Amino acid sequence: MSQEQANAESIDLSPLSEYFTSSQLTDLHNLYTSKGTSPTEITSRADLTKDQRTFIHKTIRQLFTNHLDSQVTPTNAIRITYANSTSRRTDSKWSQGEYCHFTCKKNNRDTMATASLLAKWLKCHARVIGYAGTKDRRAITTQRMSAHKMKAERLAALNKIANPMGIWVGDFSYSKVPVKLGDLKGNEFIITLREVPPSTDLGEIEKAMASLRENGFINYYGMQRFGTSLVSTHSVGALLLNGHWKEACEAILDVKAGGMNDSLEARELYAKGDIAGALEKMPRTCLAERSILSVLKQDSKHYAGALQAVISLAAVTNLRYQGISD
Repeated sequence: MSQEQANAESIDLSPLSEYFTSSQLTDLHNLYTSKGTSPTEITSRADLTKDQRTFIHKTIRQLFTNHLDSQVTPTNAIRITYANSTSRRTDSKWSQGEYCHFTCKKNNRDTMATASLLAKWLKCHARVIGYAGTKDRRAITTQRMSAHKMKAERLAALNKIANPMGIWVGDFSYSKVPVKLGDLKGNEFIITLREVPPSTDLGEIEKAMASLRENGFINYYGMQRFGTSLVSTHSVGALLLNGHWKEACEAILDVKAGGMNDSLEARELYAKGDIAGALEKMPRTCLAERSILSVLKQDSKHYAGALQAVISLAAVTNLRYQGISD
């Protein structure tokens, strides 16, 4: 009998009998003595509480003196493997992939605001959360997201505070790659008409639906297309298309564009010609405005460069903000 077999025979597995069947406890002995060759792994049942999983992790480490690894699966079961040098590399904490993919459902919240909230609750940087595209606020939307080096159980725990705020996360899986821009293949919409008056002519509705089926419609709706201020997104876009760089910068920094945040003082300073003062007072959340002012502070006439800084920022971070949109 090998030393491992002798040690295994002396191990009291009764503390684990509540969570594993007798055959599974036998398999634990064999997993230890065979050094993970027969069987290669053991998986517990999936209806374990967090405290039960914590107990199993600690007990496995103590009984088998760190020769066995235990990990939580996406279904909240416990997966146990032999922790030799090879398996520590292949069956590490992130053996299934460093990115936890999940489905996020949200009501009356856009993608970026939701991602920021998730990052805040997880106490991580916003770049930890990945997504393939943005969804409008005024709808109930569902999309796949990913979180880098986040366990499914940690994400699932967010539902306690997220659900009352109109956010739900679930359907977890692990991957070696994140959800990222360019992954989106398309969108599917269900449009619901509410509060339709009883006197409405159903024939007119049918005509409208027939036109929709045959001709489609122009996506001509919401702040994603027009922005949130008196200086609309499409007017800035028209200036860009026509190469009016100075006018585009001034439109983004216009006093009228500051109605939705606390940037009014900074915009007024820019209108007076104080670029350095405007940059100092411009809130850090106004990323486009700060990018423009940073360039203009170095060269007050370099409007094309200022706009290029905004475009580069948007390309890298996929941020959408007042005055410039995707």
